[in-house]
Amino acid sequence: MFKNPFNWWKRRVVPCNTPVFASESPSNSSLRASHEYVNINFDSSIRDRDRTALVDDLSSLEKLSFLPLPNGKSVNSYSKFDLNNFSLNFNNMLNDIGKLPIEYFDVILYDFCRETLNKDLDKNCIKLIKKLHHIYRLQSSAMDLKEAEAVLLNENLQVITEKNPNAINDYNLVKEALKILSSIAIKWGFIRIEDYLYRLVGNGANVCMLDLKEINSEIFSAESIWLAINLPKEPLCNLADDQLMQNSQTLISQLPELIGALVALNKDCDFSTTPSIAGLVASKNSEVEVLTGISPDYNANIVDYAQLKLKHGVFKCFNKNKFRDAVNNLYKKLKEFESVFRHFEYGLISNLVTITQNNET
Repeated sequence: MFKNPFNWWKRRVVPCNTPVFASESPSNSSLRASHEYVNINFDSSIRDRDRTALVDDLSSLEKLSFLPLPNGKSVNSYSKFDLNNFSLNFNNMLNDIGKLPIEYFDVILYDFCRETLNKDLDKNCIKLIKKLHHIYRLQSSAMDLKEAEAVLLNENLQVITEKNPNAINDYNLVKEALKILSSIAIKWGFIRIEDYLYRLVGNGANVCMLDLKEINSEIFSAESIWLAINLPKEPLCNLADDQLMQNSQTLISQLPELIGALVALNKDCDFSTTPSIAGLVASKNSEVEVLTGISPDYNANIVDYAQLKLKHGVFKCFNKNKFRDAVNNLYKKLKEFESVFRHFEYGLISNLVTITQNNET
């Protein structure tokens, strides 16, 4: 197995989001900066109740995963931070991915398609995020769980794995798919930093309810998708206007199609004969050898595989790769999904900031 292809994802990112305001759009807003720390509490009555006694539409564990603590901070809240430093980190993330050769992601994609063969990841991705994301969020947080809460956490995880022994592995594959899609979106030029300023500046960076570290360490986060899935339920529905609700439903409907388009790219490859294309691709691009740690295989059989490098203009006429239609389909779906995802996330943070400001006045 070669080096972890997502080492850049693991760098420590200073968590923050940006100020968002309901009357402004992500692409043309004149964002206002504020370093004031805001404690989000969308339901002030919840904070003072016994957390294990919550019985609304969301389960106790789901509520607990974003519930403010007694001291006013949430599971994933942070003290004040250097916003300029985070902007630099976000920019570096885009630059790091931008500098990697597209052929490197051909190798990553091929291996991913091999691992997900016959797994129906597209059909199960929403269910996996809904059932497991908040559990993993609680496990990875620094929150001291009460004994009853810890027992409830373990019981829920046990029930899930008993019904589906592959649930944890499949959930990790969904998160891997989101990382690959984020990388491809960057490589294909869909991501403009000015469209994501709502993550980088001001009051939005202080929203305690969200896992800001996860959201700001990748383009497409399971955190935002989990919130979109649960938005129709109490009490999250209190955050939503009609447009946000519509965006959440569009996001949920598009994600399975997008992951389906991703895993289908190499579905016709013979993985038993060619389990990896790393050596073959490294023989064509020396950077891939450095990145994967796999030596070039100049004697490798020539095999067809999905190539992510886009062809433009007259060069399309000379492109005979049989996977090109599948790549074009992914291009279209990914471009649409990026727009929907960004507008949903922007609207969610905007509403959270607005509610907080109204509660403080």
